[in-house]
Amino acid sequence: EATFTRNGRPSTFTVDIDSFVDTQSAPLADRSQPGTANLMDNDGNATSGNVVGQDGPADAGTYAVSVTGNSSGTAPGPVVGGGNDTCGGCFTVLSPGQVSVSSVSPTSLRPGTPATNVSVLGNNFERGSIIELLSANGTVDQSITTNLPPRNSSNAVITDDITTRTELRRQWVVGNNAVPGSRDVRVTNLDGNSAVCTACFFVAGASLTSVTPTSAGVNDPGQADITLTFNGPQVTNGDMFLEFLGNPGSAARGQLTIGETSPATSNSTGTSITGTFNLSDAAPGVYQPVVRSQSGIVNACDTCRFTVVQRSERTPTVTSLDRTDGGAGTQKAQQQSTTAVFDVAGTNFSRGAQVVVSGTGVTTTAVEFVNASLLRATLQTSGTATPGDRDVTVVLTDGKTSPACNACYTVMAAPAASSSPSASTSMSPSSTPSPSQSASGTVGVDARYVGLASPTRVLDTRDNRGMRRSGLITLDLSRQITDPNATAAVLNVTVTNGTRRGFLVAYPSGNNKPGTSNVNFEGERAATRTMPATAGTQANEVVVALPANKRVSLFVDSASAHVIADLVGSFTTTQNTGGRVTTNAPVRALDTRDTANPTRRNEIVLDLTGRLPATSTAVILNVTVTRTADRGFVTVFPTGTTRPGTSNVNFERGQTQANEVTTQLGTGDNANKVSLFVDSANASVIVDLVGAVTTQQANGTQVFTALSQPTRALDTRDNRGQRRSGNVVATMPSSVPSNATGVVLNVTATNGTRAGFVTVFPTGQQNPGTSNVNFPTNLTQANEVISALGTNRSVTLFVGGANTPAAHVIVDVVGYLTPQAGSSASASPSRASASPSCTPGLLTSCPSASPSPSASRTP
Repeated sequence: EATFTRNGRPSTFTVDIDSFVDTQSAPLADRSQPGTANLMDNDGNATSGNVVGQDGPADAGTYAVSVTGNSSGTAPGPVVGGGNDTCGGCFTVLSPGQVSVSSVSPTSLRPGTPATNVSVLGNNFERGSIIELLSANGTVDQSITTNLPPRNSSNAVITDDITTRTELRRQWVVGNNAVPGSRDVRVTNLDGNSAVCTACFFVAGASLTSVTPTSAGVNDPGQADITLTFNGPQVTNGDMFLEFLGNPGSAARGQLTIGETSPATSNSTGTSITGTFNLSDAAPGVYQPVVRSQSGIVNACDTCRFTVVQRSERTPTVTSLDRTDGGAGTQKAQQQSTTAVFDVAGTNFSRGAQVVVSGTGVTTTAVEFVNASLLRATLQTSGTATPGDRDVTVVLTDGKTSPACNACYTVMAAPAASSSPSASTSMSPSSTPSPSQSASGTVGVDARYVGLASPTRVLDTRDNRGMRRSGLITLDLSRQITDPNATAAVLNVTVTNGTRRGFLVAYPSGNNKPGTSNVNFEGERAATRTMPATAGTQANEVVVALPANKRVSLFVDSASAHVIADLVGSFTTTQNTGGRVTTNAPVRALDTRDTANPTRRNEIVLDLTGRLPATSTAVILNVTVTRTADRGFVTVFPTGTTRPGTSNVNFERGQTQANEVTTQLGTGDNANKVSLFVDSANASVIVDLVGAVTTQQANGTQVFTALSQPTRALDTRDNRGQRRSGNVVATMPSSVPSNATGVVLNVTATNGTRAGFVTVFPTGQQNPGTSNVNFPTNLTQANEVISALGTNRSVTLFVGGANTPAAHVIVDVVGYLTPQAGSSASASPSRASASPSCTPGLLTSCPSASPSPSASRTP
């Protein structure tokens, strides 16, 4: 064996030396051949060879090497004839590189809690790396011990694999005298190489001791807000929450958590805090009281609980089921092997309620709480579901169950002939959608894109001190879009100042509201006080089919909010008008983080010359902002034109936010250029090139068809599914025909375990190292995505980010792209192979075979 001992601050590791003496045939004294050892750095993935340090990567520095016989006695012992068996300073372990720190888990501990194993994540750690917590003044916090060896459940020291190049595992002890608040985490290697993660760890406030009152009824007509007081020895001033702890039922646990409805007030002694809560629609069950301050201090109650009670005299009832795509009272039936949305009418419903259909073969995939007398349920029937009448019940989160609604729902046998829609059955461009139309119908094929020279604001509910809106808003675009053959409008829709968490749905006027969403937003208090880095103002580009009267419905659901809509362009079937769309795997075109000025303000000119098809008139970009210094917005417009009074990406301080943007290109000296104006605050800007609009008719260009009703293609929440990380494949529904080469999607990420991102790319191609949706922890974020289709008519969604976040992902199909007349489908990048290629005439700057080095940090 060879023992390596570091000079200076000692650390050692021992490796076996391959036997070089055949003890059966050669004398032990024959040592003419050298011994060899294959050293392997322990990065957590070692599978063979001698590991340099069993408890993690060796510390960089100079080592002495000594040789002894091993336990079996087959390797050399003392040197024959005397001599020194130690070589001093003859081996060097090189530094692994610049150390970095990204996150800590758990992120918070309370003073005086038992010693806890903590993982520090980053890169280029050493076995002897030192962890320090820094107070606000930059000094080391001596009240917290961070470098003890981790222990297992039996309190025995863990000696194997406690450190890797990307993770340090240590036991931390937070002393009783630790002051609540945030701490920077600094890691220093033995050569002095160090890095800091700002505010990565929080010392929690004292535990709450009680809540008064401890329970309240729910769902009474006209029920007033209830006043609650959280008590404890050192309660921080902050925002009060009741975090749902029970069985989530058909809703995610985070969606059932309740925030106070007015600013909380605490007394001067800091022993309590009081706020009002709206429990009228709350999910019955058990909740934990929590207080959070902007500085990160958290008071939570380890033992006390608050119970929301569904009073026994207000047991839920179900009176009827009606399909949302048919006449009221007449559409309670559903064929085998289909999915349909039903309005479930009754009384005493609450959030998180489940809809249960008797028998087998019928699955409830989603339930939306509308109000106490209406649920919207998505039901899916199998091909073997037995035809006939079924009973329906509603189950609340506390298990309270309604009496059965007898024969409220009917399963019908599927017809003998296939009922799958095809492109040949599409509506004509001038047809007006009707409520009875199938959700898979289309409103025009062979549509080309026509962009406005400058976006035009067509709606702003804030005008003239207008009120926030809820429910239906009808937007008449007939003055702005005069083309009689227009089939779809492209809008940038912004929602701000929401009263609570909610979402907006865009769809053709005259159709029933689909079970999809376009913009998801938080309440203004959640965005401005509790979680400043989340979405108080949310924007998303929306492609929506147009009926003949050019009217669009915008439905604000679950809350009231201001709505702003900017018209960007439209699709039309008028010949010799507009351009065709090209798509490919996204390509990164700009990342200011990699420049001398990583954060920018004012105008940024992006030159896309050489990266677009010939005769391109517009581009489709995914624009992301991060490292934001304050609240602001980004406006995208053709270079050389007057900056419009609109916006594309709205952000808060410290927020990462993305939106897909379709914009015209500059002309003349500014050909192939677009401008991004960062207003009101500095931010880093990342731009991914998604596609282009061109007047040429080369192979690979595509025409657009809008769906009259958006169709949900994927929802990982279905059947109580698990949150996902890594690759998730979404196969397109039958509303997307077999010859489709691309799709327009609305992709939503929700309930993330920690902040992360979603990348969308054609299945079968490699991850391009870009991003489409950036989501914060446990909240909801959406973005429109235009993507080529890959193998099996599908796209892949990669859920990634630091420390492997997991999230639910939802995919709604808005429309699809097909090859233009005379264009070969095989030339399109949508027919992806295992080895991705770039089609000439599309994006001439092709993505590399593997993600760029920045992919791991991509917002």
